[in-house]
Amino acid sequence: MEKELNFQRKISFKPLAVSVYFGISISIIVYSLFTHELIFWISSGIIAFFIQSLVIYPHYFNRYYGYWRINKEGIYYYNYNNWGKIVKAILFPFNESAIKLPYSSIETFLMVDGKSIMNIKYLSGGPFMASLNRRGHYVIINTGSSKIKLVCDWKNNKFSVDKEDINQIVELLNSNIETKKAHNMAKQIYNL
Repeated sequence: MEKELNFQRKISFKPLAVSVYFGISISIIVYSLFTHELIFWISSGIIAFFIQSLVIYPHYFNRYYGYWRINKEGIYYYNYNNWGKIVKAILFPFNESAIKLPYSSIETFLMVDGKSIMNIKYLSGGPFMASLNRRGHYVIINTGSSKIKLVCDWKNNKFSVDKEDINQIVELLNSNIETKKAHNMAKQIYNL
């Protein structure tokens, strides 16, 4: 079994760069139509940048990003559960730090094998890679105070997750949660 499993993609400068490029492109198009209206083409580029980075990318963000990893110490994930956190991640991509979820704080977990969805085999896609029908996978973790939904459709190396990866996740969670709970229970019994 691997020591660490990585899923989904990390946020990068790509959404910000595409938003800037989109704003500049719209400015150039408006400039070619209205050459004497300086404020008009600059404001249209800024508006296009904000529409791209504040509306379009946040809408599709969770489909493409949501990196998380699991190892012997715990689960490390990024919290993108609301619009503000997604926009902050788009505008400042490397300002985020992973949240550590130790196994001791996990009460229960649920492995969800979603309904069949059409999805491509590789994250990067391509004209010769035909789509295939496969299931989406999720890990839902209950910590008592919150529920965390982690998507595990793709490995970090852009390949789809298979049964072996799912079994490794379940094995890591089961072994570490049972060990920590048994250790905590033994400490509680000893303190009595």
